[in-house]
Amino acid sequence: MLSEERFFIKSEQVRWSEDTFHKTYDRFYQALVMYAMNYISDQAMAEDIVQDVFLTIWENKTEFSSIPSLRVYLYNAVRNHVIDWQRKKKVEERYVRLQPPTNDIDIENSYVKEEVYNQLFAAIDRLPKRQREVLLHTMEKRKVKEIAELMDISVNSVKTQKQRAIETLRKTLTHTQWLLLLQLI
Repeated sequence: MLSEERFFIKSEQVRWSEDTFHKTYDRFYQALVMYAMNYISDQAMAEDIVQDVFLTIWENKTEFSSIPSLRVYLYNAVRNHVIDWQRKKKVEERYVRLQPPTNDIDIENSYVKEEVYNQLFAAIDRLPKRQREVLLHTMEKRKVKEIAELMDISVNSVKTQKQRAIETLRKTLTHTQWLLLLQLI
């Protein structure tokens, strides 16, 4: 295994080249997947989460002042992605429980409902991070004060982020998707 001093370009600052990125990926990928699996038992999802973190780093060409700061960022990013995934999964499970049982006649309708549901969550995923987090907490039926404490932001920030998320979604969602969202918040 490469020493930390030789792992990146001679300076302590981490700058991205294709080679540096591949070395970083090879060095941290497996450990990050195992770290994610401490929180979730779905290995495929853990791998997807880690790949998303690396994709974000590559796309943003985020620079780090040192290797330890890169390591801290990677583990925190994986943990945050896992938390987002768990929130989304919890809301999805709640939605499924709210749906009445279907019979053979309703199968086509259930496919349509599932597609509407998928499109709704795709729109939620496109929201800015804070707005998405506030909205997912709201969908979990958390109070504004509780969300503020969890996210370590003010109550007014929670209200503002929630309002912005709802305004954005109102403009982009179809009528059916909007009605579904209203049931969930």
